[in-house]
Amino acid sequence: MNARHIENEFRVQAGLSSTWRWYAKKMLETTYRMRFPTTKKVEDLSFFIGMHMRTMPEVTLKVEKWNSNVGAKAEINTT
Repeated sequence: MNARHIENEFRVQAGLSSTWRWYAKKMLETTYRMRFPTTKKVEDLSFFIGMHMRTMPEVTLKVEKWNSNVGAKAEINTT
């Protein structure tokens, strides 16, 4: 599991019509930081306790809101 896998997962989820540049940055062993296209997208995804990746079903993602003072929109933890 690496940042490219996470980026690809969100790219697949967004669909072919999306022009958003998904970029994940590894912060800790199972924590990545990434920006989302809208605040609403972060709110929608942070509602879920965990999401299984379509491209790697054995991996679960959890989107958490990040402190805006840090400059990122959300944090993703993998298990």
